[in-house]
Amino acid sequence: MQKEKILFINYLMWRPEHTNVICKYEALSKWYSGVMLHISGGYYKKKGGNFVFLSQPFFKNRIFRQLSYVLFCIKQAYKFKPFDYIITYDPLICGLTGVLIKFLFK
Repeated sequence: MQKEKILFINYLMWRPEHTNVICKYEALSKWYSGVMLHISGGYYKKKGGNFVFLSQPFFKNRIFRQLSYVLFCIKQAYKFKPFDYIITYDPLICGLTGVLIKFLFK
């Protein structure tokens, strides 16, 4: 049985390597696989069960941070597509990015 694939678009996650975060995705790996995108203190790639955590560094300039994060999410979604579900943290930056990814990659 193939696991359904999820794209999580989160915003800030300063410590994605923290045990509480990784454990949740290791538990979800029984039924799902996917990618978790977020902003962190630097470039980051970590595996937790069937999930990959990818982060973009935090930039102080708000406009540059928002635009670069949207482009980062689109690039990673293209790289790991297709997804069965797209889950976003909030309705603004992450939500609009999720809608854009849905329309770009079906």
